Amino acid sequence: MFSRSMRALVSKRPPFASFYKAVHSPLRNTEQARKMQTAAVLWHRTAPQYGIRFSAPRVAAALRIYRRKGKEITKELQKTAKPARKWKAAPSRSKLARATAPKRKAIHLKQRQQKGKKAITPFAAFQTEVMRRTKFPSTRANLKRVLRMWVMTGRQRSLSVPKRVEMAVRLLQKDRKRGKGFSRKMSNKITRRRSKRGTRKIAKSSAAGSSRKTAKSRKPRVTATGAKRARAARPSRSAVAQRLKRARRMRAVRQVPKRPASVKVRLARHLAAKRSAPKPVAASKPKARTMHAARKATASKRRTRKTSIAAVAKPRPRHTPTKRRASAARRRANPYIKFYRHMRMTGLIPNHPKILGTRQIKALWTETHSLNGLNRRIARATELLEERTGLKSKVNPPAVRTSARKRQNPKHGSPGPSPAPAAPKTSESLTIKQRDIKVPPYYSSNPFGATYAALLPLLRDIPSSTRMAHVAKAWTRTSVKDDKRSAKARIAAVAEAMKK
Repeated sequence: MFSRSMRALVSKRPPFASFYKAVHSPLRNTEQARKMQTAAVLWHRTAPQYGIRFSAPRVAAALRIYRRKGKEITKELQKTAKPARKWKAAPSRSKLARATAPKRKAIHLKQRQQKGKKAITPFAAFQTEVMRRTKFPSTRANLKRVLRMWVMTGRQRSLSVPKRVEMAVRLLQKDRKRGKGFSRKMSNKITRRRSKRGTRKIAKSSAAGSSRKTAKSRKPRVTATGAKRARAARPSRSAVAQRLKRARRMRAVRQVPKRPASVKVRLARHLAAKRSAPKPVAASKPKARTMHAARKATASKRRTRKTSIAAVAKPRPRHTPTKRRASAARRRANPYIKFYRHMRMTGLIPNHPKILGTRQIKALWTETHSLNGLNRRIARATELLEERTGLKSKVNPPAVRTSARKRQNPKHGSPGPSPAPAAPKTSESLTIKQRDIKVPPYYSSNPFGATYAALLPLLRDIPSSTRMAHVAKAWTRTSVKDDKRSAKARIAAVAEAMKK
């Protein structure tokens, strides 16, 4: 009946998708648009018996319903279906009546007017008014100054637009006057001598007469001395190149500081200098000092140890070995680890499942808590394991020392017998009477949380990782639809269910 196996349908698809795939081929006579709706109706009809799960019996039951009441289902779907929309083709453009010539002209004029319009922003109006009143040329610098004024006057929120314009104009004119005065002062200071010399020349020329022969030239005379000075003041190209090169070299020296040699390199240098004999060096000509970056003195190639650049540049972190040593010492100093290993070596605890063995060892550790000394605890735990399993340990327990002071001192008397082993914790510890139950005050708002809190003192032997799951399981088993029990009775029922 199915194109694919039932297991594949169940594992790879959601329940209804598998159901639709299964009933799709028997519904071949149904319209394509109604197939999914018909499958949905059959799914709902079989829901009271099969819930939300997909199964082969559900498919068979759905097909039986379809054979009996298929026509009725189709009629119901047709009644509830939405009426189809009536699509109408748009009228062709050729059939539309063409507008008259005056109307076309008016439309064209309106479109042109709309294109010509430009939205005037507040800033644009502000900029136009300020530039008009200050009579500034529309240069880039002046437009930036107007923008700065717009931002500055905008911080005064109470100002209206005309007041903003007035303030901007006043500030810009004030700034302009100050700038003019400053530039005038500077120009006077720079050109004072030249202006004095010019006035003297004008006075002399007017006194000598207005003839062109007697009048002196107003241009400054170019003499041989002046040309020499100008040439001396202008630096040569080679000198400029040398200066640039020197500046670049000095900058490189500043940027790359001398790195101190590592410990390995220093030791290698020291050994090489100690072992190598002094070599005679021929006298050389004295050389002038040059500005070069200082280089590191290298040792002889035979003595130096080859170390990679990465090893020298990135030394190992110093604190790592110390941390490792500290953690190892802590691990060795942990008595429970030694106790755990010895219990495993006895061979009396199964290796799998591991969690059960770990719980058993933890219980033995708790039972032997009252004993002094780790060896005593290991010996006592081994005895308890041998008693409970009836087998012999594969390793001998460590020797237990008794102090001579305790043996000789009659004040304390002979040491008492070893404490009796604690009884294995069973479900008997969960026996509780209703009068002993303390119901938390928040039981009405959170009954499960209150139940868990009330039973918590009795659940110490259950690991904390599974404690809540045990209580939840018992809570589910003892839940009733219309629960008329009191809070104490409900908690007692949960405790009773946990014993089973």
